[in-house]
Amino acid sequence: MTVTEGWTRSAVQAADTRRAGPADTGAAGPAAQPPSRWRQSAQKLTDELSGRHRSGPLVARADPATTTVLEQASVLATLLRADISLLVAPELIDSLRAALAPAVAAPASAQRTDTIALVIHTLALLGQPTDPGVLLDLGDGGAVTAPTGHDTPVTAARLLDALGAAGDGRRYYEVTAARGRISTWLCDRQRPDGSWHDRRHSSPHFTTAVCALALHDAGVGARASAAVLRAVDWVLRTQHPGGAWGLRYGTTEETASALLVLLATTDPPSARMSRSAGHGAAHLTPATDDLSAQDRQNGTGTGTGTGTGNHTPRPAPLPAAAQASIVAAGHLAQKMAVNGVIGHG
Repeated sequence: MTVTEGWTRSAVQAADTRRAGPADTGAAGPAAQPPSRWRQSAQKLTDELSGRHRSGPLVARADPATTTVLEQASVLATLLRADISLLVAPELIDSLRAALAPAVAAPASAQRTDTIALVIHTLALLGQPTDPGVLLDLGDGGAVTAPTGHDTPVTAARLLDALGAAGDGRRYYEVTAARGRISTWLCDRQRPDGSWHDRRHSSPHFTTAVCALALHDAGVGARASAAVLRAVDWVLRTQHPGGAWGLRYGTTEETASALLVLLATTDPPSARMSRSAGHGAAHLTPATDDLSAQDRQNGTGTGTGTGTGNHTPRPAPLPAAAQASIVAAGHLAQKMAVNGVIGHG
């Protein structure tokens, strides 16, 4: 992960060449996907967050002000968590840091907690850890039971991510205690079937992925590990015969969420998980500006409420956060294919 100032197209291409690994060189053989398409798509999403794109000379794109800090942090955290190398514009880093400034303080709410937690987690993934004190001061040390509005699994999981990324610091013991409370809270709210549901999010696959990844990366104790395994089992049991995942029928976003549970919480995956992930990965398409146009041409939809079969196509591009999940899942599936773990097709 590299932060550059005023990069040029040639500099980016040189950096891509230096960082290219087996997944980018086409060394996987005929079963692998086209080289580096997932990382290219990830970089495009990152560039668009700061109003830039690299298809030509560095030019302005959409107004960055139209993208919220929550969206910026969500996209970057998802991509970085999948171990995708990115060139991140300095102004994007500044935008994230500005969200933590006292001047933007606002009454506590689930959305504000989500934003602050995601920003702290993202900065840590970028190698720029932040004092977790701002999180510890958001209601009883991040116990997620107060103030009202914090009692949602997704918010709790994002708090756990941020506190887990905080590392050692002057409030280490407070951070450790908060992580333990949140881990227990999340485990208590896991449903008997192994999934999590959140009143603010319609897809249990999305919520389960957020919670399982948080418990895997930053959870405390054997109970957290057991909860992750139960989530994996739920994902395996809810896959549709065609290979996709979805509440009613398969959607690309929910398939991506399910794949993140399978591929980002176990290393290496079991044979059953490998087969399941291989079938699911066939339903993913790189998230680019051409994605929705391609879906319309193929007569398939990719958004929530549009399936991977013959359903009404989604007329608008997917939200950036959903695109990031698809790219992250595709990248991890590509990596497993290169390593000979998953056989696509």
